[in-house]
Amino acid sequence: MTPNAQPRAAQPAPVFVVTGAGGYVGGAVARRLALDGRHVRGLVRRAEQAAELRRAGIEPFVGDLCDDGSLAGLLTGGEVVIHAAARADLRGRPGLFERDTVEATRGLLRLAGAAPPRRFVLVSSAAVYGGSAFGAGRRAPGAAERPAPWNHYGRAKLKAERCVREHCDGGGVPWTILRLGVVYGGEASALHDHVARLLRKGRLRLIGDGANRIATLHLDDAVEGIILAATHPEAAGRVYELASDECVTQAELLTAVAQALGLPPPTRRLDRRLAWLAAAAVETLALRLRPQRARHWRSMVAMLSSDQHLDCSLIRGELGWRPRRTLHERDAGARAWRQQAVSNEAAGSSSNDAPRAGVTGE
Repeated sequence: MTPNAQPRAAQPAPVFVVTGAGGYVGGAVARRLALDGRHVRGLVRRAEQAAELRRAGIEPFVGDLCDDGSLAGLLTGGEVVIHAAARADLRGRPGLFERDTVEATRGLLRLAGAAPPRRFVLVSSAAVYGGSAFGAGRRAPGAAERPAPWNHYGRAKLKAERCVREHCDGGGVPWTILRLGVVYGGEASALHDHVARLLRKGRLRLIGDGANRIATLHLDDAVEGIILAATHPEAAGRVYELASDECVTQAELLTAVAQALGLPPPTRRLDRRLAWLAAAAVETLALRLRPQRARHWRSMVAMLSSDQHLDCSLIRGELGWRPRRTLHERDAGARAWRQQAVSNEAAGSSSNDAPRAGVTGE
């Protein structure tokens, strides 16, 4: 350093702006950042959620990503944005996925264009990968990113990813995308809701022989990976896949849910092709008669019956991320699902801020 040179000033600690801070994954990320002493600004849709965020040490911001006027002041420039808000609830009209995931992401990116953040992290899903409805793997080396026409969740997530890459590359904003496996643990996920509902009614069946792998990911490990991606300099411009190291089969996953609820695990089986055809018929009819409440059964059947594999070597090698929680830990899986069951029963059927993550994510 020359005598007259001035030392470079350190960048001030960033504000972390977390969308979907009242939701499943986004809420967990916001709470963890606050516990770590970070300044967190959490976006929620409803004013009544603000008090809960304040109690957790989070600065609440009430707004709607599809309403630009409600977002004034959310970003001022230089923040780290963690975008976890999306529609993951497998119910309702297909157009809701376009609105709540794609249009919401575009709204946030418009805001980022006027006040560029330090980093933009998108919480996405392994549902963006293609695969046959009759059980081809959701992810294999070289797998195409081609979600099926009826996979509205995966298609919306893929569109959101493309929006982020295009906008951030054009504006010089570093971006990172994380594709999560099937997230469990914590408070309440859409996966748990759907499976528990069928178990309680005695209608849940193993699809096929139940031996296919499910790319599970504990919520705690998902949070660790997301925060690493938001803070590590090597993460800029990367797309990471996150899943546990363990091999969890469909049968083992459903058994863990049943044990947590104190119910017998499913033992009866349904042919995979028959399950998908039945799901398609029921879903099509429901979308015609009651589109607001229709369940997207084909996505659920495909998620449970496909043989899933995610390659986490990139985030391991570059960021040092390691999953620590497993479904096969002694009683750990049952505890995680039981915690969800108790939380769900206490909350009733009310929805979270952003629809809860099921096939991944948010």
